[in-house]
Amino acid sequence: MLEATCHGRRQHRLRQLALFKALLLLSVVVMVSLGIWSVAAVSVGELRRGAVRRASLLPCRLASYIRGGVRRARSTSFAAPNAHAGDSKSEPTESKPPPPQITLEQLKERIRLQQEAAKRAMMEEQQKRSIRFLDAINRLREIQKAPKHDTVDKVKSGATTLAGDKNDAELRHVLEGERAAIIDHSNYGIIEVTGRDRLDFLHGMSTNDIAALQPGAYVQTVFTTRTGRMIDSTVAIATEESVLLIVSPGNAATLSEMLDKYILASNVRVRDASYDYAVFRVLGSVDLRRIAPATPMGKAQENGEARVEFWTPGNGGDDSSGIQNAGGGKEEEIVAVHGETGGLVLPGMTLLVPTSSVAKVYAEIIKQREEEEEELLQIGLTGWEKLRVHQGVPKLGGEITESYNPLEAQLWDSLNFIKGCYIGQETIARLKTYKGVKQFLQRFRLDAMPDGFQTAEDGPENDRDGGEIIHSSEGGEKVGVLTSCAAIGGQIWGLGYVRTKANLEDGSRVVIGETEDAAGISAVMDTPLPRVGDNGFPEWLLQDDEAASPSQ
Repeated sequence: MLEATCHGRRQHRLRQLALFKALLLLSVVVMVSLGIWSVAAVSVGELRRGAVRRASLLPCRLASYIRGGVRRARSTSFAAPNAHAGDSKSEPTESKPPPPQITLEQLKERIRLQQEAAKRAMMEEQQKRSIRFLDAINRLREIQKAPKHDTVDKVKSGATTLAGDKNDAELRHVLEGERAAIIDHSNYGIIEVTGRDRLDFLHGMSTNDIAALQPGAYVQTVFTTRTGRMIDSTVAIATEESVLLIVSPGNAATLSEMLDKYILASNVRVRDASYDYAVFRVLGSVDLRRIAPATPMGKAQENGEARVEFWTPGNGGDDSSGIQNAGGGKEEEIVAVHGETGGLVLPGMTLLVPTSSVAKVYAEIIKQREEEEEELLQIGLTGWEKLRVHQGVPKLGGEITESYNPLEAQLWDSLNFIKGCYIGQETIARLKTYKGVKQFLQRFRLDAMPDGFQTAEDGPENDRDGGEIIHSSEGGEKVGVLTSCAAIGGQIWGLGYVRTKANLEDGSRVVIGETEDAAGISAVMDTPLPRVGDNGFPEWLLQDDEAASPSQ
């Protein structure tokens, strides 16, 4: 009986070896055939190099697979005989249950629930940040002796009017560079862009050269639509791990959603960080070492007076003076952007102050000036409106809308004409090449304030649909639209877009809001805009049509 069993096993082993030899021979035949076919295919150009390589590897993989299968069969066939050879029963083996099957609908539902959970967590975190931000701003209002806010939406919709807003005599000194001031721009938004592709991503989304930014540098840039119309004018600040965008009040959520739509496969994350920082613009000099005892990180990129410093505050031996984040963890940074004053042609800097240290930093700046026997003028929304209109700085909802493009707004510092493609680039490049700009932003001195632009106690009402019509003083022809107006002392200033075909120049007289029933307000065009400088328009725009336009 034992001899018959061994004979049967030997016969089974011989059959397995014969099968292995047959499969091995078949693999050799397939290998030779595929090799001949690959050479022939290459000779006639029918296969690419990658396809030939994969085809040549196929027989090897097939042979390896066959050897593995035969090896498993042999190990099963030639297992050691049971001690009780006559016992045909074998020990039962445990069978694992099959993995649960999931349908496509169940997978979609699982993904949807995960997305909703992540969204709820993000909203809860944003709600906590907004509460901390509101508490910090209300502590700031106590220092400013201004009314507090009951909701964070009221903070972001418009800053509080401060004492310096109504002091036109002091505002004039500020414009002349003879008076230091601090402007509360806590209603401005902040967008944080992270990820290794952040620079290239923003480079393809806005008008300036973002790809070349190094930590400690910044540029002014504009986000436009596909037709080159303005969405917002921003300041892009490069840090070690992110790019911070200072955006117009109330526009952070809208711009964040727009950027999210274009991320696709890029390694980029966009986050609305408006509740993490408060923005202040200081006109004059401030010693940051007294606010943040630690030294800057040393990442500043010198560009004349334009540079960025990152100050990491320390406790300086006094535990009460340390500035930490709300979670009590690592210390936060104060971002000081030297030379950036919101478009004003005045010396100063922009400060991005962490929410947890807003009141402390503001109070220290005020105290520092008082010790130098020079009170710092505190400016809010109304005072800023007067300064920006005088300097010709466009704002969202007035001069920055989807009705105008950056060329018309004379945002020359925000444009780069030699960079690669970006959204709206084709339209802007065509307008430059063929001198197709039909209107430009200009400044006016008015004899009276138009009714629609009267200044209210809580801020100017300059956001109007269409604005007042600007007419030529000769013939009454429509030549433009008045978009903003503000008064400093006895002088009323206005901003508006004027058609290039009107051929108006410095000193040209126009009429604002003239109708058949009532006389308009006389005004004089005052050009160029102070923020543009004495040169006014760039050289490429002033050249004759036959002259070649430079690349930038």
